[in-house]
Amino acid sequence: MAKLIGYASKWCDDPPLAEQIKILEDHKCWNVWADSTDSDNGRHKAMFDTRPGDTLVVVRLLSLGGFRNLTTVLESLQRDGSHFCVLKEGIDSRGPNVAPLIPTMLQALAWRRSIRRQEISFGLAYARAQGRIGGRRPVMSSEKLAMANELIAGGQHTMAQIAEALGVSRSSLYNSGLGSKTRAAH
Repeated sequence: MAKLIGYASKWCDDPPLAEQIKILEDHKCWNVWADSTDSDNGRHKAMFDTRPGDTLVVVRLLSLGGFRNLTTVLESLQRDGSHFCVLKEGIDSRGPNVAPLIPTMLQALAWRRSIRRQEISFGLAYARAQGRIGGRRPVMSSEKLAMANELIAGGQHTMAQIAEALGVSRSSLYNSGLGSKTRAAH
């Protein structure tokens, strides 16, 4: 007998997790899996729990996660002969009019992802043309590196003391390459 398998997760502006679980239980889901963090354990368990003919039920489509997760889940369900149901959006792949739309829906999502990638590429190219390369600015300036090298060469200060004097963290000193010279000394 086909079962309803529920999956709840906190994604974007989804309802609170407890509310999603209650909605899924009220919808008569046989089992409800949930992710309260950014892990995918609940989704993986729900997918493993779903057998051919079963239906994976979520409150909102975005509960399945971002684009990559969404397409992976939908493709996997379709390949395995399982169904999915999205309560808020009213999508149910068990209906005769919805099943043929799944490949089209996946193509639309792929098209959206392609456009988003192009937008990001254009934005990065524009920023580079303006002289902005992005990323976090280095904490260790050339002056701070020179000062750190002098203090290390003196041999009278620990890395923690040097970091405090320069107003940076010890990991910033180590990440700038200074720590490898002094680890054996201190």
